Amino acid sequence: MSCNLKVNNLVHLVNAICGDCCRLISGSGPGSVRVTTLLPVTLSHLQQPPDPSSSLSTSFFILSFSMDYIEQILAWLLSHRKGHDAGLFHKSRAFANVPKEPTIPLECPDIGPTGSTIPPGYSFFGKGMFPTLKWPSLTTTEIKEYLLVVEDPDAPLSEPSLHGLYYGIPATRTSVTNDDFEKQQQEEGEEGYTLKGGFKYGQNRRGTVYIPPRGLLGHGPHRYFFQLVALREPIDVSKLSSPATKEEIVEQIDGKVVGWGLWMGIWERKKE
Repeated sequence: MSCNLKVNNLVHLVNAICGDCCRLISGSGPGSVRVTTLLPVTLSHLQQPPDPSSSLSTSFFILSFSMDYIEQILAWLLSHRKGHDAGLFHKSRAFANVPKEPTIPLECPDIGPTGSTIPPGYSFFGKGMFPTLKWPSLTTTEIKEYLLVVEDPDAPLSEPSLHGLYYGIPATRTSVTNDDFEKQQQEEGEEGYTLKGGFKYGQNRRGTVYIPPRGLLGHGPHRYFFQLVALREPIDVSKLSSPATKEEIVEQIDGKVVGWGLWMGIWERKKE
């Protein structure tokens, strides 16, 4: 891979990191002035081809420093944009007639009890693994299937950041593991979005199966809510887009929620 290509890849990463945040703060106000004047200059600097006289390691050190600098500025400007708990999935209208507190015990043996710190291996900077989640076998015949939603309400956006949306989880399941979230190879002409675990995934913010915890550098702790929902009726997939959206799922499960469980992990990106 050429040096220029590596630099371009890093620039794309910077844009991915900053895209949502910059759109939010590009309006009026003193914060937007600082970003709109500083960020284009910084990105322009990053897009310049590296000096052939400098070593590759030096170029990447400068790029890494610049990326950290951008993130820390954004984190500072957006420090007040956290705690969008009201927009979490389990607080949607579909849960109006179920208990406000979780009714299904949901555990994460890989990491620990709810409120535990998520290890680096489960983050964007590690292998990005999906943590194992377990719940008890429920004797009720009322449950026909489960769905699972992963959200970060502390992302500097106007609503929780959707990291994962999974539906059609069989009622016989009592756990999910990282292997379940591998894409299943499809036959020719067969619709995708089916995972190895035998269920489907919907649309998240990046159009991927799962977005592991990342967070802006210096933005403080982020809480990641893993929400398990038990349904008394299967979701009618014929009424969903491909991939399905969170809004479509909320509409589909209205009046069908039997119970729900919650496990929450914490991730914070600090300067090393």
